[in-house]
Amino acid sequence: MRKAVRELLDRTKDISFHTLPDPPPVKKGKVKILGRGRKGKRRLMVEGNLQCRVCEQWLSTTQYIIHQDRRTKRLHHDSYCHECRRMSYIARNHAIPVEQYRAIVVEAGNHCQICKQETTLHLDHCHATGKLRGMLCVRCNTGLGTLQDDPDILRAAITYVERYNTLHADTKQTEQDIERERRMSRIRDAH
Repeated sequence: MRKAVRELLDRTKDISFHTLPDPPPVKKGKVKILGRGRKGKRRLMVEGNLQCRVCEQWLSTTQYIIHQDRRTKRLHHDSYCHECRRMSYIARNHAIPVEQYRAIVVEAGNHCQICKQETTLHLDHCHATGKLRGMLCVRCNTGLGTLQDDPDILRAAITYVERYNTLHADTKQTEQDIERERRMSRIRDAH
């Protein structure tokens, strides 16, 4: 799996989400040995930075998830940075190249494609075909899933909401109408 993610990242090296450069040369005592990884390779922490196993960049510890060992109850940082962890998830669950995923994100422009709100986005896909459709916020994505991705049900819901809004639009008063009625009632009470 790690090899597949590394290959995907190699194909898109021109687009990097990582911001920290390689760590500077450090003085003795600034390097902390965290132990050995699964393949016996030592993991080092250099001035609060860790090296990602996939992209091999040195990033701040805030760029890693913290896990608790079930047996020893000790806390440790994940060996993948957030970006590589997300790419690993996408490669495993959606079977799409990273370029296609990034193109979908750029197309969405960090806005939900239905409600246009700027929020955390998730990949939307068709449950019948598995084809990716775009990036949606949690509420819109859940709404589509709840309505079974069926255009007929969605049209019926739109008709229902529009009918409800037009039935009650006549009873809604603007703030100016309310203020006018208050003034008129004060004038009547004064006489």
